[in-house]
Amino acid sequence: AVEEMNRLLISFVFYRPEEVPDRHGKVIVPWKQCIKCHWETEEEYPEATHINQSRLHAKHYFMEQIECSKCHGYRTHEFVPEERFCVRCHQGKLVHGLGMEELACLNCHTDRTSDLRPSRDKCLFCHGDESVRQMLAEDGTLDVTHYQPPEETVKQAIKVKIPKDAPMQFQCYLCHKPHEAVRPDWGNCINCHRNIIEVGKHGLHVQMMGLKCNQCHKPHGWAVTEANAKQLCGECHPGGKSPKQFLGG
Repeated sequence: AVEEMNRLLISFVFYRPEEVPDRHGKVIVPWKQCIKCHWETEEEYPEATHINQSRLHAKHYFMEQIECSKCHGYRTHEFVPEERFCVRCHQGKLVHGLGMEELACLNCHTDRTSDLRPSRDKCLFCHGDESVRQMLAEDGTLDVTHYQPPEETVKQAIKVKIPKDAPMQFQCYLCHKPHEAVRPDWGNCINCHRNIIEVGKHGLHVQMMGLKCNQCHKPHGWAVTEANAKQLCGECHPGGKSPKQFLGG
């Protein structure tokens, strides 16, 4: 390891490379050097960021045992990974559509969740209002301290209002698959609602007429009430229909 570091030093002094050369499995900077400041408290660098509470580091460093310099320092003296650096290992995980193509991986993936997937609040950083962004910023996780989306991206993002009593209280990624296609296939709702075609006139509308769920149910709210049924059902049925009649009540 010492010989490798000496060769890198000579190369840096004389050739001024822009990128760190391939390591062939060798550690450039031993992790023990990084941990002195970024896990423990070093008197010389008391303001060094600690990774003690970082799930991202727990997953990649402690569980997967990936060396620090695999992600940090692959460019000379630039220690924050580039926006799309993660796809060097996570191949095929690019994001598709609706202006999300150039987003950094950590614009969505977050230390806030145990599996590092985007929480609903994280999606609402762009798709919600300012109160959500303020709440996330106060948490100070890596995804907001280093990887906030550009203001223009936030401004252009489709804004979503999810009623507090909305029946769908699970994570956005269960329907939205941004690594495949941003827009859900609304015909796949049946994968979870397997018995729904047996309820009321769902079978008639879905199986016989081929309607998609979102033609009647509006995403993020979903419930069809007496108030909105007049408009929703009235698009096909003049005068509207009662939800109770639809369900056979």
